[in-house]
Amino acid sequence: MPSHRFRRRFGLGSIRRDPKGEVDSELEFHFAWTVEDLIHHGYTPAAAQDEAQRRFGDVAQYRDELEQLTSKRLVRTR
Repeated sequence: MPSHRFRRRFGLGSIRRDPKGEVDSELEFHFAWTVEDLIHHGYTPAAAQDEAQRRFGDVAQYRDELEQLTSKRLVRTR
């Protein structure tokens, strides 16, 4: 099975039908990318984690909203 990054890079979408897992995976990807980018721009790893957390804000709220959107999308594609 192709990796998440492979599927994303080639526009293959998600093979999974697990909205919560898909949302968690997306959030983790974007958070990790933000931390890596901040480190690249001179932040220490700890400072990058803190800054990414500040920028992301209330992740639980985003997770709930994304899960709802993902669930609606899956219902339409069935």
